[in-house]
Amino acid sequence: MDSGISAGDRAELLSHGKAGIQARHYERSDYILPKLQALQALQALQALQTLERWVLAEASPAKVVSITKGKRKAAA
Repeated sequence: MDSGISAGDRAELLSHGKAGIQARHYERSDYILPKLQALQALQALQALQTLERWVLAEASPAKVVSITKGKRKAAA
């Protein structure tokens, strides 16, 4: 699934940001709002994926075999 988060916002979120002359003189934003939006989007994506796994697990039949059932057949 695509998170919808731009590469630049992901870079700001995952790294220490820009360094050098660009950071000192040209870049005045701390990117708080894009970082917050990116974290919220990732949280929603993770919740959706968790829900999908849960629904799939509930929909599929259990693959558990009873141990005692097998022993009774062998003894009979």
